[in-house]
Amino acid sequence: STSDDDDDTGTEFPNPGAVDVPVVTGGLQDPLPDLTVDEQMLNDSWFIDEVDMNMASNQNYYQCAVAEGCMPGSGLVRLLKFDVGVVNRGEVDLELGNPNDHPQDFEYAACHDHLHYKDFAKYELTNGSGTSYGVKQAFCLIDLYDFSGDGSQPSSGYDCGYQGISKGWGDIYDSSLDCQWIDVTGVSPGNYELTVNVNAEHKIPEAGPYSNIATVTVTID
Repeated sequence: STSDDDDDTGTEFPNPGAVDVPVVTGGLQDPLPDLTVDEQMLNDSWFIDEVDMNMASNQNYYQCAVAEGCMPGSGLVRLLKFDVGVVNRGEVDLELGNPNDHPQDFEYAACHDHLHYKDFAKYELTNGSGTSYGVKQAFCLIDLYDFSGDGSQPSSGYDCGYQGISKGWGDIYDSSLDCQWIDVTGVSPGNYELTVNVNAEHKIPEAGPYSNIATVTVTID
């Protein structure tokens, strides 16, 4: 004889109670921040800057960059500079807190006299031949602009002493800041892909739907 496994008539099953459904990150957890890169800002802001480091004025202006090892002390240098906007599109704030409470995650920037979150962003320049140029950048994560632009999400007031990014807000590392560039001195002319990856070490738990990576095309002439 045959039996119908789908026939549950007269069968009682125990109530399993509430069932937790894993979120996209794969664990059972509270709402999380979700970081992404402002791709439009990146695309609109990049430019090539030629700097003669034999000039005393440039040596003075870039003295912190030289001290931090991202600028030579002499010679003609070509820099691909760009702005990076980091936006929190999650349901809750990204709250890193007082850097002194997590010294393993921060490094002291003597020229800026505050602590930066280590290796937060990775910048890479590539082309079709496999050529690659990259740097890692530390950030002081704070609220600098309302990403929605409509005032619907108030800022929690994060600063370098208590770091974070409010939900709906963004931080900006603009091209005027030390080491906010890739050195392209001697790089062959052509089109390249500039890729910015934030939370590059995956140390900050995130909700997941929004990508941490943005890529735009740049031209080196």
